[in-house]
Amino acid sequence: MTDIRQQFRSRFTATANERLRRALASLHADPTVVYNELHGLAGEAGIMGFSEISTTAAAGLELARAWRTTKPTSDQQLQCARILRSLMMLVGELQRTAAAPPPPVATPSVRRALVIEDSELIAEELADALRDAGFEASTAGSMDAAIASAREAAPSVVLVDVNLPGVEFRTLCARLRDHAHGAKLVVVSASSEDELRRHAREVGADGYVGKLRGTPSIIAYVKSLFASGEA
Repeated sequence: MTDIRQQFRSRFTATANERLRRALASLHADPTVVYNELHGLAGEAGIMGFSEISTTAAAGLELARAWRTTKPTSDQQLQCARILRSLMMLVGELQRTAAAPPPPVATPSVRRALVIEDSELIAEELADALRDAGFEASTAGSMDAAIASAREAAPSVVLVDVNLPGVEFRTLCARLRDHAHGAKLVVVSASSEDELRRHAREVGADGYVGKLRGTPSIIAYVKSLFASGEA
């Protein structure tokens, strides 16, 4: 619909310029042409919603209405010439606006989540729930897969299990910080609240949440990290 309206606007400005050139050229030679062109321009501008052009053309039309039977005075011709030039300026401005590229449309930033978890069942459960919450979600079950995903997916948030087999937790978190710049790091575990808090403090995590709270609580916690609109 926007493209169609842009096409009509371009056609309108081209037609309007032609009408105004003919009107100016005919002002002294054939004043009835002035009336006819202003009549057409006022109607076209009104239909297109260009109210300032339509109103200005209507003012000139009112002045020229009697010219079909009565010769205009020099003062009337001068007034009409001013109106025609004013209309040319308005159409020119509209033409410049139509030629300018449309402003970029703002798109909401996509939030991506990376779930690092050795249990495929838990990983997929959390990933599906995150997708339902509007995130793009991926999973990883090892150190190498986690680092590769962090580089490729550019996650907004990383949920990392404390007890990944064969992985030193602090080393994993340090590497994630290096490869997932700006991502919020959330420690997830079935450990007690005190242990979770300690683990999160040790690695400088942005938060922690227990698996025992259940998936809905984990997702609600992750969403709360973005409640202020931060990406």
